[in-house]
Amino acid sequence: MSYKILILTDPSRHTATNSLYGLAQTLSQHPKVAAVHLASRALAQNAPFFYQMSSQQLQLAEVKADFAFREDQSCFAPSFSGQLSDYDFIFLRLPRPLADGFLEWLGQVFPEERIINRPSGILQTSSKAFLLEIAEHCPPMARIRSLAELEAFKARFPIVLKPLLNYGGQGVLRILDDYVWEGNNKQPYAEWASQQKELDYLGMEYMQRVAEGDKRIVVCNGQIITAALRFPAKDSWMCNVAQGGHAEASQASPEEKAMVAALHPILQEKGILLYGLDTLMGADGQRLLSELNTLSIGGIAPAGAAALNDTIEGLIHYFDSI
Repeated sequence: MSYKILILTDPSRHTATNSLYGLAQTLSQHPKVAAVHLASRALAQNAPFFYQMSSQQLQLAEVKADFAFREDQSCFAPSFSGQLSDYDFIFLRLPRPLADGFLEWLGQVFPEERIINRPSGILQTSSKAFLLEIAEHCPPMARIRSLAELEAFKARFPIVLKPLLNYGGQGVLRILDDYVWEGNNKQPYAEWASQQKELDYLGMEYMQRVAEGDKRIVVCNGQIITAALRFPAKDSWMCNVAQGGHAEASQASPEEKAMVAALHPILQEKGILLYGLDTLMGADGQRLLSELNTLSIGGIAPAGAAALNDTIEGLIHYFDSI
């Protein structure tokens, strides 16, 4: 078999450490891959596909030997056009925000089992509310839709509130000592509450050992690819690199390996092949699941060539099974 792969992406906020570049290069060099082509959401010519969902034709670039990050995004300059039907598989590397209805539409116009990850599976798992379905691996949680629910939950312990679809730590709040913290900015809880008209958050117990790092574990086709500890910046409680934190190489603990083993069949059934788990240290010294990322998973390329190769081998193994 020899596969033609289409990568759907958006380089608008990319940096040189984005995993897309290493993944695309490694994928293109695999002996079972005939071609890897890129469709950029940042190109106005592709708006009918990514935004209007009125066309399956795309302006495309090819991943060649010199494919690498460039500030001017010139490596995504289109050189030919193509149709979805030209490809054997689609690899999604699309960050939020997505156009309303895009994932549903994509799953209708292309065989879902040939999209990594499956759009219907992303829709089920990329909301933070999905963690409530696997709550045995997580800190105490609750869906918060009213101030009354919030009052009851925060009375138990310090908490964080996470918007259901945000990413990179955006919009995450901490409620501690009757103050609401957004990053390093705080506001009296009563003042903040008086300004709220509608609430819809995942509430979670605040893990006070956050200084010990938020561990990102990347899994592909059931195999742990890499793990990294992300530490908050000085005087911060946010571990996200996008919020000023920094990352160091790590390894999954036996307990985290058991967590992956338990979660993988659940995610595999939903067509989630490549995903990231984030864990935080609990008060008892055991790590708990705090985030699940199934849309555009980062942190692979900085781990080096072995992680890239393992990821691509996991993808190819899946392709061979279809």
